[in-house]
Order: sequence, then C-alpha cells, then structure tokens
Amino acid sequence: MKQMSLLLMVLFANKLCAQLSFGFTYNLFSDGADVETVFKNSPAEKAGLKPGDIILMVNDSALRKITKERVANIFATAPVASKFLLGYIGEDDELYRGKTISITKEQRSSFLNKCLEGNCINGTGKHIDLEGTVYEGSFKNGKRNGKGKSVAANNVVYDGEWKENKREGSGTASYKVKGYDFANKNFTYEGTWKNDMMDGTGKYVFGDGSYYMGQVKENKFEGKGQMLLKDSTIYLGEWKDNTINGKGRVFTKSGDIKEGTFVNGKLEGEVSVFTKATSTTTIQQYKNGKPL
Repeated sequence: MKQMSLLLMVLFANKLCAQLSFGFTYNLFSDGADVETVFKNSPAEKAGLKPGDIILMVNDSALRKITKERVANIFATAPVASKFLLGYIGEDDELYRGKTISITKEQRSSFLNKCLEGNCINGTGKHIDLEGTVYEGSFKNGKRNGKGKSVAANNVVYDGEWKENKREGSGTASYKVKGYDFANKNFTYEGTWKNDMMDGTGKYVFGDGSYYMGQVKENKFEGKGQMLLKDSTIYLGEWKDNTINGKGRVFTKSGDIKEGTFVNGKLEGEVSVFTKATSTTTIQQYKNGKPL
C-alpha cells in the first residue's frame, strides 16, 4: 500500500506561486523565480515576459536564497512601475544575468477584476477576477451562476456548474502541464461539487493514470471507493480523510485477494487471504500491515 500512500501525499499539491497584479505564475528556486505562465494581455505579457524566463531581481531586491513569503512580499509591495532583471542558463549550465524589462504604470492599470466581454452582470460574459482567474459563462447579479468555465492562475481548469461564485453541482476540474516535473501534479476530477469543493461522488485521475472512484467529502476521499494503481493493484472499500480506513479488499495483478480491516492504510487483525496459484483461502493475523 506504500505506492497508494505516495499518491495521496501529492493530492491537490501545487507549488506554483502567482503574481496576480503583474499577471504571471512562477516556481521559486534557490536563485530566483522561474516563470511558468504569463496571462494573456497582462502587464507582464505586454512588457515581454515569457514562460521559462528567470527573474533574478525585482527593482533593487534580489530573489536569491530567500523564502517564498519574502519573494511574494517583494512582488506585492513593488511600485506600480517596476523593473525585472532576467537571467538565463548558459551552455555550461551556469546562471547568468540577462536583460532588464520594465513594466509601466499604464500596463498595470485596469488589468484585473473587470469584464472582458459580454454581459458580466446578468447574462453571458467573460470576466477576470482579482486572483487572475478567467471565467467565461453565465452570470446572475454579477456572480457566476449556471454553467461556465474558469481557468485559474495556477492552470487549474474547471468546466461545469456554479452557484454564487462557487463550484456547485456537476463539473470537471483538471490540471495538465507537459513535462516530467509535473508528473505528480497533473490530475482530472469529474463529479459533484458543493461549496466550491469536491463533494459527493466522482472520479479523480492522477497524472500517471492511477485513479480513485467513489465518495468524496470536502476535497477528500471519504466513504466508499476504489483505487486502481499503475501496477494494476486495486483497492475496494472504505476511506476516511484521504486514507484507507475500515473494511476493504486488495486485488493484485496476479489474482491474489486480501480482505480485512485497514487502519491508516495497513491491514490489521484477521485477514482472509486468497492465493490464486493454489486456489486456496487462509485466515491470517496481521499487525501494522504485516502477517504475524
């Protein structure tokens, strides 16, 4: 069950940071900020910032070897008109200083929290909010209501039903970015939502093709469900707080079956073990996931 636990550890994980007033997202590393996404028509795009650029300095503040919170504060408190010093990786794999780009006051004005097209009060329109999320769909009293599609600053896409600006009803959320760095981040969830969270029943597919299908509650696997792992191992049974807890069965690729009670993902107590090779069923005692 170790592989299953590792999959759950990356559930909903996302290390992307967003600089919304400039209009881009980035991943922080020891020497600076690696730009991942640049919003369309944003101040950053107009100034020439591109995905893959490395920001070394914001005005006079270096981003090298400082905390994520400190970097976020540098961006948040930057003057309306600011300059970014960019870097690049040379052929020797060393990081060098590159060009400086300037973002003007005019480029930053009126970028966020506005209707981009259509009717964003009562009707159908396209709107960008203060968090950089672009929503296109139905509005009622100035809020997302009905069916619509949103693309968040961290590249999470949601297409489905809304109520009072929250995901509510049926819908699909996904995060899909190419590259080996994102193998454990990509996901697709299709199912029911309540109060802007996955709640009810649905199917959550991980980037490697493994999936969970069953009951969910407040963004967690909770209740009855099944998980298929990449190695074809299947778990069918009870879950609590994103962890296998309760009665369940494990089916291996070879056809063996273990049935019993799980505590925090591990078999505990009396376990029925079916071995396909000999077509026999035995009763064994388990403790902390191992037979005694």
